[in-house]
Amino acid sequence: MNKIFCHICGSDLLYRLGALPAKLVSSDCKPVDRPADYVVCGNCATVQKILIGEYNSYCDKIYKNYSVYYQGDGEEQKIFTDSGPVPRSAHIIKKIFKDHEISLSGSLLDIGCGNGNFLRSFNRVYPGWDLTGLEYDTKDRETISAIPGVKKFLSLPLYSINEKFDIIVMLHLLEHIRNPVYFLQQVIKLLSSDGYLLIEVPDLGHNPFDLLIYDHCSHFTEISLVNLLNITGFRIIDIRNDIIPKELTVLAEKHVGQCRSYDLVTYDHESVDAALYINWLEKIKKQVSLLSTMNDSLCVFGTTIAATWISSIVDVDFFVDEDMSRVGHRLHGKPVLKISQLHGNEIIYLPFPFEMAFDLRKRLYEDGVKNTMAIPSSMYQQQGNAEAKDN
Repeated sequence: MNKIFCHICGSDLLYRLGALPAKLVSSDCKPVDRPADYVVCGNCATVQKILIGEYNSYCDKIYKNYSVYYQGDGEEQKIFTDSGPVPRSAHIIKKIFKDHEISLSGSLLDIGCGNGNFLRSFNRVYPGWDLTGLEYDTKDRETISAIPGVKKFLSLPLYSINEKFDIIVMLHLLEHIRNPVYFLQQVIKLLSSDGYLLIEVPDLGHNPFDLLIYDHCSHFTEISLVNLLNITGFRIIDIRNDIIPKELTVLAEKHVGQCRSYDLVTYDHESVDAALYINWLEKIKKQVSLLSTMNDSLCVFGTTIAATWISSIVDVDFFVDEDMSRVGHRLHGKPVLKISQLHGNEIIYLPFPFEMAFDLRKRLYEDGVKNTMAIPSSMYQQQGNAEAKDN
């Protein structure tokens, strides 16, 4: 077997974590019936997939048939705040820029702009900005070009772009990039001297379900993301895990002055934690299999990655969601309902990290939901104690 190197720092100090069972999910929430091999780098602490063999070609197949937010007819997910549901992009813009001065005009590049949700939200808050969307899939070119403020739609390599931008946005892109160091080295060339880079990635430390996403090459924690940005010449201004649940939001800028050497922040127990995440997912698999045999009607809360994965493991009767853009559709052949449509005798599984699932269950009970709701155990709870207790 060829020697494997970390695709972040180039180190060969990799610890193999093995493979998850051959039931994974694509990032656009479609079942993937094939395994992937995982390693963690002992140098830069990044959990990552082994990018050899058929892995790359299958990712290309996923992207060729990609469907952006098809569960809600292209509408992005909502974040549920005290004031009600808010589109993810609008929430990120409000929270991350509130403590940083943004001028009334400027230029913004959204790399991997999808169908334009972020561009649309940004224009509503900063209508004086010139917006550019870059997306290699051109099927939404007309939709994006019609967004107010959008001056250009691009579908070309970064090295072919000959202008600078005051803000560059990469939402849920970096985890897909097979050579992220080279990619960010191209990004930094496009950033103006006092510009901002805005990044959003899944937070593996608070969301082990990210390991299930087949086409995510890298699975970042705060430590490994900081290492990557340091390597590529960025200085972090703000890094948050409380803007979007289970995700890291980063605002960064160029390092000022001449290039400097960098020190990686190592984390000796990262490999242990990654193995713990895999074990936790295996426990969930056993838990939902048991629930499906013990109950006549099993439904899953949500319509994203975890819900798709669970529906590939057991026969789910339907899904429930609070996002009205998802309700009334079908996911993997099963209806998506709102909770008020339930009869009260169904069991609802909440596929979220323990603390989040616990708080959600508490809120739903306070709102009058009568159904039994099962949640995963804590990742740090001793094995064997939680599967039945948390029901």
